[in-house]
Amino acid sequence: MKNLPSFTIQENPRAKRVILKISPHHGLMVVIPQGFSKKEIPKIIQEKRAWIERAFRKIEQRGLKPDKPRELPTSIYLPAIQKDFTFEYAPSQITTLELTQITPSQFRITGDTTNLEGCQYLLKHWLRYQGRVHLIPWLKNLSSETKLTYQQVQIRGQKSRWGSCSGRGNINLNYNLLFFRPELVRYIILHELCHTVHLNHSEKFYDLLAEFEPSHQKLRAEMKKSWEQVPWWAM
Repeated sequence: MKNLPSFTIQENPRAKRVILKISPHHGLMVVIPQGFSKKEIPKIIQEKRAWIERAFRKIEQRGLKPDKPRELPTSIYLPAIQKDFTFEYAPSQITTLELTQITPSQFRITGDTTNLEGCQYLLKHWLRYQGRVHLIPWLKNLSSETKLTYQQVQIRGQKSRWGSCSGRGNINLNYNLLFFRPELVRYIILHELCHTVHLNHSEKFYDLLAEFEPSHQKLRAEMKKSWEQVPWWAM
C-alpha cells in the first residue's frame, strides 16, 4: 500500500458511516461512528486516494496550504503565571478519556487518545480550572487595590472577548488570558473593573482606566493581535 497522507480521527456517536473531511485548517479528518474499527481506516483512505488528492489540489489552487493534522500538546507554558506544565497521553482500550494529575505540573490523559475532540475537551476543562485558581484571586486583589467592586466573577472560554462586565457588575474573564504576559492580563482585568463604574467606552471611562494603567492605549493595541498566541486546542 502506498504511503497514506497524514490524518486525524474524530469519533462521532451520531455518525452512521465513515466521512472524510478536508479543510485548510484541519487537513484530512476521518469521522467515524462510535465503535468503528480504526484498523479499517487505512483501507478506506486508500480507496478514496484519488478524491483526496483532488480535494487537496483544489485547496492549493485557491492559494491555501492545508495544515498538518493538529497534534495534542505535550508541553504547555502559561506566561500569565510563568509556569510550565507537561502532558502525556496513554492510549488504552477504554473509550472513556480521563485526565489525571501526576504531580503539580504533570498530567496524563488515558483512554482513546485518538479522540481529538475528547482530549481537547479535557485540556480546556483543565485550562478553565487554572483560570479559576489564578485569575479570580488576581481580580480580587486588583479590586481591593483600586477600590472598584464587582458582584460575581465567572471564568469562560469566549470566542471573541477577553472579558466582559454586565450592568449588575458581574465580570467574565476568558481563561485564554493565561497565554499572555502578566501586564496584559492586568490591563484586561482593570478594563473590566472600570466598567463597573462606566458601562461604556466614554472619555470618563478611559480617564478612570488611565488612573490605574497609564499605558492602557499601548496595551490595548497589543491585545488586538493576541489571539495568535492562543493554541488551537484552547479555542
